Amino acid sequence: DKSDITKALEGSLHGVTRAIEAGASDEEVAQSYIKLAKDFSANKEYAKAEDYLKRALKLYEKLKDKENIAIVTREIARAQEAQKKITDAISNYESAFHFSKSASKKQTNANDAARLKLNTNPLAQSAQIQSNIDFYNRTGDKKEQTLAYQQLAQANLQMNNTPEAIKNLEQALVTAEKPVEIVQIRRDLAATYAADNQLDKAIAINKDLAERAKESKDIKTE
Repeated sequence: DKSDITKALEGSLHGVTRAIEAGASDEEVAQSYIKLAKDFSANKEYAKAEDYLKRALKLYEKLKDKENIAIVTREIARAQEAQKKITDAISNYESAFHFSKSASKKQTNANDAARLKLNTNPLAQSAQIQSNIDFYNRTGDKKEQTLAYQQLAQANLQMNNTPEAIKNLEQALVTAEKPVEIVQIRRDLAATYAADNQLDKAIAINKDLAERAKESKDIKTE
């Protein structure tokens, strides 16, 4: 059986083909590229995601659509960060800052650029991430909050502070809203519990994830 992500990827690839063959508008083709890029990111194929996001960006630049230029440039930065292309990611977060219209979106991009500039200093980076979390608490942006807690966990793991990383991931679980995010955070939490020799907790999470995956598969095949 194909995974949900594989099915989503196939659907998005067909969507891109259909949009181009039907002579859809630049806006519609750009949206189909973005959807495909998100599915590639979900499958951890970040280089492919970056490629399709850049195709979408070219179309938005042609349309002079500054709001979508800002959104797509930020997503490119995220895909680059996932590939450890730190210099490029900083540049694109800064570019997204310049194109963003709202003060909160400007601040979000500035926060990420500042965080990545401290990439080799996890202690300073963790202070910047905590500042970002405080900002997202005020704006009520749960998506960014969840991501920031995951980033803080990574910074704490770099400093060998596993108990604090566990707390961060538990906080990320509270703010996470998408099922795919929750599953990934729980996997990370299980691995972090195992690293901290809390094997019972790690096994319990992995067992629960396996049972849920089986239930989901059984429902779909009924």
